[in-house]
Amino acid sequence: MNTIKQNSIAKPHSLVKWWNAWILTALMAVFSFGSFAQTDRIPVADGNFSNGTTMAANGWNVSNLASHSWVVGTGHGLAAPFGGNAAYITDGTTYTYTPSNNANVFFWRDVTVPAGETAITLSCNWNQQGESTYDLWQVFVAPTSLTPVATATYPGLGLSNVPAALAGATFIGNGAITTGIQTFSGVIPSSYAGTTFRLIFSWKHDGVGTNPPAAIDNIRLQSAAPSTYTATAQGGLWSSPATWVGGNIPLSGVGNSINIPAGSVVTVDQVISYANYQIDGIIQWNGTANAMSASGNVTIGSTGKFFPYTSAGSGVTVHCLGNFTNNGYANLYLTAMNFTGSGSQTFGGTGVYQGNGVKPTIGTLQKQNTGTLTVDFPCNVRTLNPLNGTIAGLGNIELDFTKSEVFGQSNFNAQVSQAVVTAMGSLLTAAPWVGPAGAARWVASQTVATGNVRMTATDIYVCTIAGTTGAAAPTHTTGTATDGTATWLWVGTPGTIGNPFILAAALGTQYFYGDNLYTCTVAGTALATAPPTHTSGIAVSGTATFQYVGTVAKLSLNYDATNQVVRSQYRSGRVGLYKQSGCCCCAKQWCRNSSHDSGSCLLSPFSYKYWQCTCSKIRCCLSKRNPNHCIPRLSICLCIQWRSLCNDPGNRSFRSQCYKPSSFAWI
Repeated sequence: MNTIKQNSIAKPHSLVKWWNAWILTALMAVFSFGSFAQTDRIPVADGNFSNGTTMAANGWNVSNLASHSWVVGTGHGLAAPFGGNAAYITDGTTYTYTPSNNANVFFWRDVTVPAGETAITLSCNWNQQGESTYDLWQVFVAPTSLTPVATATYPGLGLSNVPAALAGATFIGNGAITTGIQTFSGVIPSSYAGTTFRLIFSWKHDGVGTNPPAAIDNIRLQSAAPSTYTATAQGGLWSSPATWVGGNIPLSGVGNSINIPAGSVVTVDQVISYANYQIDGIIQWNGTANAMSASGNVTIGSTGKFFPYTSAGSGVTVHCLGNFTNNGYANLYLTAMNFTGSGSQTFGGTGVYQGNGVKPTIGTLQKQNTGTLTVDFPCNVRTLNPLNGTIAGLGNIELDFTKSEVFGQSNFNAQVSQAVVTAMGSLLTAAPWVGPAGAARWVASQTVATGNVRMTATDIYVCTIAGTTGAAAPTHTTGTATDGTATWLWVGTPGTIGNPFILAAALGTQYFYGDNLYTCTVAGTALATAPPTHTSGIAVSGTATFQYVGTVAKLSLNYDATNQVVRSQYRSGRVGLYKQSGCCCCAKQWCRNSSHDSGSCLLSPFSYKYWQCTCSKIRCCLSKRNPNHCIPRLSICLCIQWRSLCNDPGNRSFRSQCYKPSSFAWI
């Protein structure tokens, strides 16, 4: 074993690498961080080992074995971003290890972070094969009183286990068997702000493994005071830099705060943990129920909307250390609200909590720490878990798990609540058009069949007489018109979702015409000269009959021309009453009703839910000249809220509705 003490001798080595690192640091300070400037707590040249070919020359201590060592040099032979000196494991002189000789070796240095700079991050580049959870590198922080000592005793398998030689250390991260150069990013606990601590890199291996072992380069440990990150007006996926002002993804878990301004729609696609959240726009989730944590307060402004459930219909857990105040709109029906403060917390606000028409409904409410949670609004709680502490305001809480649905509110039932962009696409040279499923852009000199749906930038048409399109697209906004040898019926405008009105009307199917939504109650052949336009009751067109059920829902895009992606999609216009006018099938009974019964019921009941979401791949055609040039790298989910048409007092939890979701596409 050999142990080398840290010294302050700097041996200039690899001037080009040092100069590039300096330039990179300056550029990051100017362009990357903006108002969120971070300070390097390890000199950049020390972190990329450009000061010399020893650990000591770069300000690091090391504890090695005769059989295996951390060394500094170019023997790793790796390409950029390594390029030049790096730290790597060797069993002699080459970048290899001998698995039959167990080893646990270390290199480290002490780092000081000023008080108040709780946003502490660690990053590096690494390369390694090794063996799953057995042979790998790890990084820890520890008190300066802990001095690592290399050992030939294997410390045990596991990605995050702390070796006996580092008892008392805190695990930060690791690398595991992976092909190619990787980038590690980790967070140092904020409790280390205002202290000097020891940053320790470890390599361990046992009797079996694959070369090469670990190589580490470009180590950066940075700190900053907490900041507030503000979403752009266009919003987008949380993990996209362009979603945030300044182009920086908010650093999670270090005390930073979040501001979602009015008009911005942000979709959560990762675990989020911040101090305070000010929500004046919209926060919603993609298909994964990533948890949300607030070490401070969550405040929904008067223009804010909070949808903590996934496009797949799963609830999100919200951990709140402070107060939760809703002065806008929140739908917490599936949400687990977990209050974790040790002092006084408040759950309330003056806004709307979605409910059953009488009281707001909360999925799960629990208190997991000492202290008092005051619930200051009447609500129904489906599951109450007062695991610790005190919940005050119990007179406001009705506990009733049989509240299995959200219903009874005319502005909620069977309506589109939001549209969630779960993948923003790429290389979209123009904003896609939103239209009904099966629609395509109008193209000159194209053969079309009866029932085909075509769109222009301003209108949606259905082909009523097959033929070949002419040289110019149709422009009429009512009735029919001839284009080439084809005849087109105007049915609506871009952004409208659902099924466009067609002549071959099917029983129970919903169709839109203009801004209205209709259900076919008698199947037949409708007339292009007499499409439905009524706004109440029923009307006949040809041999088909249509019942008016509401207004259509429309979607608009937030297109980002700079990055050529769709950042978000939001509901515009009035919402629609989207439901299947078929039968309602319940576990205990059939529900029949002149407005909602097609006379043909499913033989098995659906499980109950208070909404249904349908996810579909989006077809994005970018070129009018080449409508088949599509990029299927976008996906979106349409969430439609609904209530049961059934009423089974004997077993309310089995109520459900036979539901056919509306569909749509981007073209």
